[in-house]
Amino acid sequence: MDNKTHIEQPVVISGVLDELLDNMYINNVDKRLRELDQPSENDCKRWIWELIQNAKDSILEDNVKKFVDIKLIVCNPVKLTTQSGLN
Repeated sequence: MDNKTHIEQPVVISGVLDELLDNMYINNVDKRLRELDQPSENDCKRWIWELIQNAKDSILEDNVKKFVDIKLIVCNPVKLTTQSGLN
């Protein structure tokens, strides 16, 4: 036998909780945007490795593609990358 009583959360609390979660999300996004706008020295060194990891992750669950072809084009001051999975 289950003698537990379910008590509904008041609507007022649900609204406050939703607003709190929205504010936390906005603050986290805002912080990350500032970090991207003013990258740390470590971020400046790691960006290429992050791109390579993202390319590798893009084929992780693909049973056909086994390799990723990465082409890096560097034109001062712009750096462009393209990648595609290969069979």
